[in-house]
Amino acid sequence: MSPGAAAQSWNLPETFLFEGQQVRYGILGSGEPLVLLHGTPFSSVVWRRIAPHLAGRRQVFYFDLLGYGRSEMRPGQDVSLATQNRLFTALLDHWHIQNPNVVAHDFGGCTALRTSGASRIVGFPSSGAVSSRPAFQPQHCVACRTRVTSYRKMRPRR
Repeated sequence: MSPGAAAQSWNLPETFLFEGQQVRYGILGSGEPLVLLHGTPFSSVVWRRIAPHLAGRRQVFYFDLLGYGRSEMRPGQDVSLATQNRLFTALLDHWHIQNPNVVAHDFGGCTALRTSGASRIVGFPSSGAVSSRPAFQPQHCVACRTRVTSYRKMRPRR
């Protein structure tokens, strides 16, 4: 299947209304929840090949950040990190997820680390991707502990 065809077949069947804007998301599988966060300027389609494999063991939640992919885009829209942080927190609440496992890339990693729900996320690796237990716990890496501490001290811009 070509990358274009694979992107077209990626399904985000659900809609969540966030601050008057539509956010598209999907859920695959069952089991312990795992949230996938994409980076910029991408969309959740970056997870199209891995999500089905993860869904064999986990309940996988994925979505398009505001202004990306199939989520609402409009001129002058605020797609800042602060907005994406609020969105991520709202989605976790909507999905009734408390301590999520998260796999994130690029801007999605920043969102996962800086969200007001960051204390609900279990762990992070030291690479550009962010994931959580059982594959990696921050106490295993000094650089990672430093990053996690630094990101948690940062406050979203208002």
